[in-house]
Amino acid sequence: RTNDAILFGGVAQLYVDSDDDSAADLAQKLPSSSSRDYGRPFAEVFKEVKYDFYKIDPMLFAPARVIVSNLRTGKSFRAGQINAELLGRSFGEGK
Repeated sequence: RTNDAILFGGVAQLYVDSDDDSAADLAQKLPSSSSRDYGRPFAEVFKEVKYDFYKIDPMLFAPARVIVSNLRTGKSFRAGQINAELLGRSFGEGK
């Protein structure tokens, strides 16, 4: 459940010193939803790969939502979202 709390409910803000295009691109790539393994509670994914962490897409180990703030321009770029439905599944709501 700890993994699910982060990948379906976690928020992270990063500060970068770069151009806006690079900051925006980074924001789009970072959320857990960019992972090919996203969409099910972590326990299901882990079981499917026979408990081998190395078979899980590393991008799954990321927060649900990210904010990338550019120190050069002051602009912030947001991507991803909190997924209350998958958090509920992970924590047994609706059972």
